[in-house]
Amino acid sequence: MFITSSSSYVLLNIGFDPTHQLPKIALNLMNENVPHLEPNIKLLVAKSRVFEDLAQIIEGKPDGYTAEVVCNVIDQIIKNNREGIEYALFSKLIIAIKRVLSVEHNKIKRVHLAALARFTVYGDDHQRADLYGMDVLPTLVILLNHPDKTIVGDAVIAINNIILGGARTTDSEKVHPYLQTLDQEHLGAIEELFDIFTRSKDEPTKRNAALAIGRLYRSLPLPQRYLPIISLLKQTSKSPEQNIAWNSIGTLGYLGVNEKNHPEILKDDYVTVLVDNLYDKPDGIIHFSLSLLQTLHKVGSVSTRQIIKRNVNIKRLKELSEFKDEGVSSHAHAMLARLK
Repeated sequence: MFITSSSSYVLLNIGFDPTHQLPKIALNLMNENVPHLEPNIKLLVAKSRVFEDLAQIIEGKPDGYTAEVVCNVIDQIIKNNREGIEYALFSKLIIAIKRVLSVEHNKIKRVHLAALARFTVYGDDHQRADLYGMDVLPTLVILLNHPDKTIVGDAVIAINNIILGGARTTDSEKVHPYLQTLDQEHLGAIEELFDIFTRSKDEPTKRNAALAIGRLYRSLPLPQRYLPIISLLKQTSKSPEQNIAWNSIGTLGYLGVNEKNHPEILKDDYVTVLVDNLYDKPDGIIHFSLSLLQTLHKVGSVSTRQIIKRNVNIKRLKELSEFKDEGVSSHAHAMLARLK
């Protein structure tokens, strides 16, 4: 059966093929046309069990042109089609993609990683946990050594997204559930991430490596040699790009759960930066700034509490306690209670 959309034709159902092997012409047809489909049509494609057929193709051909085309088709079906992810996250497909990414580095192109990376970007935190359960982290960590820096950057993004999912779905005052996996000596993932953070000339890759390590070490003292990560996160927390700023502040919040990280966080009068964020900033930045101030006050020393009390404006907290955003108002109420 074929579906037409904006003069594009794509094969959706190959039930007439008893071997479940997409003929080359059909695979090329999908590769050419899926990128041009509307999201609602892509969702129909995702529901058509096509991922099972694509998984079967690359099971037997994990490298070469066919694997490249299949990986691109999977990626393009999911692009701008967040709802379609649930139909792709099954072990057979993920195992097949992992096989594609386990061949020699010189055979791996960016397109081979694209679908797996997109799953982590579009997926919700529970879907990211599913990917962790399907053991994708070791595959991604191996790619941190790839000579193509764009592949390294995509691998860092994917690892960071999975770490973020684990952080947000578990108690922020406890050790990150994936730390033990990534800290295994044979993987060396944290050292690889720190090496990328130290050496990368690509700012997004450097920033994502810092976020990944900071989130992994939530509630723990950051090792001395990793302290430059806090300095970078403080810099990026001032970014005019809202998403960069609040991710940075949120990660500092994870590190702030341990008092031993406070001296580095408080350096350069950073409390005043957080207090300034309570005025004329997007709700997300206000939310995370309040949360970090609350954490620093809750677990900090007497001097830290005094610094916060001296800088935070009670009148502004009262205004924020009436905010429409529930996250902002609840943190403002909590801060008012602490500063009484």
